[in-house]
Amino acid sequence: MVIAQLKASPTPVNASQIKTLLKQTAADFDEKHYGFKTFTDYLSANNAIEISKSGTVNFASLAKPAQPTETDKTIATAEAYKALLKKYNALPDNADTLKKIYKHAVTLKEICPDPAQFRTALFDLCHKADPKISKTTVNKAFSYFIVMGLVHTEKAKGGVDTVRVKKITLKDFLLKSDKLVIAKLLELGKTHALDLKAKEIKKLTLSTISKDNIKKLIGE
Repeated sequence: MVIAQLKASPTPVNASQIKTLLKQTAADFDEKHYGFKTFTDYLSANNAIEISKSGTVNFASLAKPAQPTETDKTIATAEAYKALLKKYNALPDNADTLKKIYKHAVTLKEICPDPAQFRTALFDLCHKADPKISKTTVNKAFSYFIVMGLVHTEKAKGGVDTVRVKKITLKDFLLKSDKLVIAKLLELGKTHALDLKAKEIKKLTLSTISKDNIKKLIGE
């Protein structure tokens, strides 16, 4: 929705106006649900968006794809990949915590007409089982489930629409997560000097995906 709005505008758009329009479509939108401190941080995480400032007001516009230069420092280690993924909020939290939240998400049977209610119910369930799990961690995990294509709406008893998280095997869940991370690294490689190595990416994976399969995905 943000990209569509920026494409339709010949000039940079006030970031606050963008958020207002987002909330008109998705009333429960909150950048903190995605792990960002501010809406500007949320916009900045998208390479297609450029942020400019006029006084104290932030404006957003479509950015021209940046090309890595010869002077860029090449990123070629697992730790460097990890730092870059974290910068763009594209790396899942601790694997054990993510698995716990997913297991609770697929067993949650409460009627939740919208994602906001589902997140609240999911946090209550997770926090009861493990008080160390924070609301931010649950919100980030749920957003990750959305990106993974696991969140959908179905009819509950009485014909009421309710939000649900699709149940797949844990093996498939972790593999899907790893493929998303690899896809993000490939995307970042278009604007950063990345030298993707299967053996280094393997250190970041949560599943049993092999180095040979990673090589096929990254074209090594």
